[in-house]
Amino acid sequence: MPIALALVWCANKAAKRAPPAKAKREGMYREKSDISWASITTPAELVHTRPGRGLPRSGRALKRVVDICGALVFFTFLLPLYLGVALGVACTSRGPIFYKQRRIGQNGRSFIFYKFRSMVVDSDRALARHLQANPAAREQWDKFQKIDDDPRITRFGQFIRRTSLDELPQFWNVLV
Repeated sequence: MPIALALVWCANKAAKRAPPAKAKREGMYREKSDISWASITTPAELVHTRPGRGLPRSGRALKRVVDICGALVFFTFLLPLYLGVALGVACTSRGPIFYKQRRIGQNGRSFIFYKFRSMVVDSDRALARHLQANPAAREQWDKFQKIDDDPRITRFGQFIRRTSLDELPQFWNVLV
């Protein structure tokens, strides 16, 4: 509870500071008159819509410590779930357990994004074959970049996507 109070205090203190000119220019900051306390759903809205952006150095350090501790707690308590999902992916399809992709993060830094793999290996070729053989799927893909009953997604992959368990490895991104 004291950590949560400290975060709220830091967020409130940062919200009272003048926003950076870039934040105003890009519409990331709401004027005080635009904020209805009933409409605020996350502390991030208090800090120019980006968590930690307007915090003082001590507030950013505290936020980082809380992020790391939270991720470690999740890793510790959810380790059996991680192992179960990893085992499920490994037993239901061939290939790596994790899907990784390079992404661009805060301040333009790139990082490796991890998820549990929910698609078959070589999914690009599987998609091309499916779209070539199925004109209705091609039309749907061209329009929405998504198709019903995607043949690339494994049965276990459907389950971990529906339950968002494929997102669990993202706690790793918090630590690095």
